[in-house]
Order: sequence, then structure tokens, then C-alpha cells
Amino acid sequence: LKTAGRAARNRANMFYEWDTSAADQRTSKRQRETDDALAKMRAAKAARGLGHGIQLPNNMVDAIELVLENLKHLPSKRPGTASSSKKRSPMTLDFLIDAIMTNGASLAQEEGRWYSRDGGSAWSAKLDSDEIKYELSAKLLAGETAEDEKTKEKAAQKLDPKNIFVGQCKTAASEALGRIVVNSISSRNNEFSEFASSIAARLAWTLQGVPPSAQLKPAHDMALESIQSCKKRLEDENKQASMDKLATSFPLVASCLSLSSTSTVAYGPGVPFTDGRASLSNSVLNEAYVQGCSASPPAPSDEGDHTWKYDTSLSVFVGSVVHASERCNDKPADAERKRVATDTASTLQNELGILPYLDSQALSFVTAMGDLDEITKKAAEAARKTSQQTIAASAALNAAKQAAEKRANTALLVLRDACLQRTNKEGRKSAIRIAVLLASGQLNASPSCEDKALKLVINMLYPRSEAIADAVVEAATNELKEIAKYAQDSYAMIQKANRETKEKENTSETSHRSPFAPDSDEEKEAMDRARKPILLFMALCIRRPELIKTLFELCSVDKG
Repeated sequence: LKTAGRAARNRANMFYEWDTSAADQRTSKRQRETDDALAKMRAAKAARGLGHGIQLPNNMVDAIELVLENLKHLPSKRPGTASSSKKRSPMTLDFLIDAIMTNGASLAQEEGRWYSRDGGSAWSAKLDSDEIKYELSAKLLAGETAEDEKTKEKAAQKLDPKNIFVGQCKTAASEALGRIVVNSISSRNNEFSEFASSIAARLAWTLQGVPPSAQLKPAHDMALESIQSCKKRLEDENKQASMDKLATSFPLVASCLSLSSTSTVAYGPGVPFTDGRASLSNSVLNEAYVQGCSASPPAPSDEGDHTWKYDTSLSVFVGSVVHASERCNDKPADAERKRVATDTASTLQNELGILPYLDSQALSFVTAMGDLDEITKKAAEAARKTSQQTIAASAALNAAKQAAEKRANTALLVLRDACLQRTNKEGRKSAIRIAVLLASGQLNASPSCEDKALKLVINMLYPRSEAIADAVVEAATNELKEIAKYAQDSYAMIQKANRETKEKENTSETSHRSPFAPDSDEEKEAMDRARKPILLFMALCIRRPELIKTLFELCSVDKG
């Protein structure tokens, strides 16, 4: 009956039960072993004192009683260390309490840092009348020698007590900012989180040239990668230099802007994003906007460009979100990258919606999320393979493709909000121009995203108001003029390519070809580039029949 199936046991129609005597003995033995091990662990912790991870109660009275109760467990002699030359600190109550409160971290602090526990021994203070002089301990400078004269000056500057003190101040400030940032994004209290984000944003802009701490180092690396990715989409060298300047002069700002696009530190599950709650990136951007709108005149080097902090910070933030999406598309099977890309894209619309304004450069970066050609190609290749091993991979790629399409829809929603909700006339025009460029196929986006952008322009933006309709017509007309100029500039090249193609091909093969078919690859490329702008303008002609005259005039230019 132990090896039979359910049907055989039912046919037996008899009562039975397993013999559990041996199992009870094993369970009891294991339970005794577990109890013994737990008792030994508790006894060892009691013998070692309150360090090694034991937390104090929240009540101060209970904590004091617990400390005093465990003082009797301290050994009479201090345990020996591996190195006898190491400085021994006296075993005092302060030393013990610091070890408890820092969870053992004070025992391993670096003595060269004046702001850490026991770091004060690295500096000595001398009272000379009314002045206090601070001198660096000679132990820290021992063993530092320079081999040649060129390195002696650098070594002297490196070992200068003033430089060491300044470096330690920067390190202390960076670590303090890292703790504030972690507390701000992990707190479940909205008011506390907003206050901490505001403090962190002000400190990030104040601490110029201070490198990020270990907690913010992954976010800083993400910011540098995003800047390099954004520079590939920029042709203006001044804007590229501005992004490099921000990363060099304000590394903490770049780290805070890219923090949400990393997986090292995530927002707490109990803090949902709302329209009225500003995140850390929003606080940094608002602080940059306030500095740009300051009543004080800008510095001579920044004269006429006092808004570069806000514009560049906005580009870095949007570029980090786009780069997170690109990293997800590169490795669709990585669940962590997919989670980060989904979270950042889902909050992007709300975060950009509460900013003072959006510039055209940031909106052009947002449209890069519509480039789905790579992930679509991967999904198509996996679908063609029918082996059992590729079924799971194909399903994962299809899921990643759907997630990428949702992120592309988010980019269109951001563009829609910028076109409809902005009160700034020039900002609205720039957003409409980018939407028209996306609908006419002039930006790097997939065909499905371009079709949705065409519906956005024709069905949502144009009927909204007369001012928006005029801006759409103006942008579409300018794009059609650019296409006409491109056709004129490519006329000679296309004619030459057509003649070479006709000489190579047989006349019998070309006799059945349509007269509207391109004769060469160059002509086909020009026709593909001009097709979507013309379709967009034709759709506008249905709304405004008087545009038909403009369409025929621009499409029938000389050598066009």
C-alpha cells in the first residue's frame, strides 16, 4: 500500500496508518539538538556582552538596566589581539556603550578620521595663550616617502595637515549626505521624507566637488553612463560640455538625480508616489531652478546662462530613466533591471508634471524610450526558434517587449502633458514640434510608436484649441520644407544612382515595374524619409482644406 496508487488504496477499502514512532524519535532528537545549539548561542552572546548585533530596547530606562545587568558578563581580561603593536583603548563604560550603539562599528573605525570614534587621537591640540593650534599625529605621516623630486611636492601636498583636514571634511559631509538620502527614500513618513529630500538637495548643490560616498557610488556610475549615452544624441558641443561640467563640479547632484534609476537603493513599499509629494530628484531640480531664478546677478563666467544648472540636471535625470530602459532592453531576462525600468517609467509622468518647466532637450530624450527596434528584433528571433529550450526565453522576451511598449506609451503621455498643460508659450511650441517630429518619423522610434504619435497629433492635439492647432500646422509646414530642401540637395546624387542602376539592370525586367517605384536605393531612402511627413500633412489637409495648396507647392519644387 505504501507504493500503490490512490485507486489501489481505494479498492483495498481498509483502514491503515503509518508507523510514526521512529519519526517521533528523530524529531525529538533534532529538537533537542536545536535547543542545545540555541542555548549555546545565547550563552556565548551573554559572555561577550551586548555587542555583535544585539539591539537595545527603545525605552532608555530598559536599555540602561540591560547594560548594567550585562556588565557582570565582561571578562576580567581583555581578549588578546593578533597584532601587539595596535593601540589599545581603555575598557570604559563609554567605550562599551559606543560599541553597543554602533553595533560594533566603533571597534573598527579608522583613526585617521577626526569625525569618527577614536579619530581624535590623530590630532593634538595645543593651547598657546589665546590661540589653539591643531597638529596632525606623526604616526599617520610615518612611512610616507617620495622617491624623486617631482613626487616630493605632490607627496608634501598630500600629507599637508590642511589638505588632509579638508579631505576628511569632504568625506564626512559626503557620508552624512548619504545617510540623509537613505533615510529620505526609506522612510514611511511623507513629511519626514520631503524634509530630508529638501535638506539633501540643498547640501548636494552646496558641496561642490565633493565625491559621493560608498552608498551613492552606484548612482554616480549610473549618472556617468547616462551622460555618455545622452551625449551620443546631442550635436551641440556646449550642451555636452554642460553635462560634463555638472558631473565634474557637482558629483553629488548627479548621484541624487540617478539614484532612482539604480537597484541599490529603492523607495520603500509604504511610500507611494503622489502628485503632491516631491521625490529626491524633484527636490534637486527645484533647488536648481531656485538658484537660476535668484535675484543676485550670475557669475561672469555664467553670464547669460544662469539656467544651465536646471536644464542640465533635467537632462541628466531624464537621461538616467531612458538609460535604465535601454539597459533593460539589452538584458530582457534580468528581473532587477526590468523592475527598475518599470518603476522609473511609471513615476516619470508625475515627476515631470510638477516641475517648473520642461525644455526641448529633455523632451527629445524622453522620445528615445520609443525606440523598440532592438527588443522587437530579439523577440522575433526567439519566436522563430521552436526548441523546448527557447520557449521560456521567447516568453521572457515577449514580456520584455510588452513592458518596453508600456514605457513608450509613458513617453507619449509625457509629451502629451507637455503640449497641453504648459502655460509657457515657447515651451508648448517646442513640445508640439517634438511631437510632430516623432509623428513624421524624424526621430529614432519604432513604427508603432510613430503611428501612435501621429494619432496623438491629429486626434488629440489639433482639436484641443486653435492655438495648439496653429502650432501643429506651423511645425508640420516647417518639417515639409525641410523634406523639400533635403530632396533638392539629394537630386544630383539620386539621378546619378538611377543612371548607374539602369545601366546594370536588364530592360526586360524594368518594363513591368511601376512608374512610381524607386530606381535606386538612394531614391528609396529619400522616399521613405519623405513619406511620413507628407502623410501627416495630408491628414492636416482634411482638417484644413486650404493647406492643400501649400502641400502641392512644397511637393512640386524644382528638382525636388
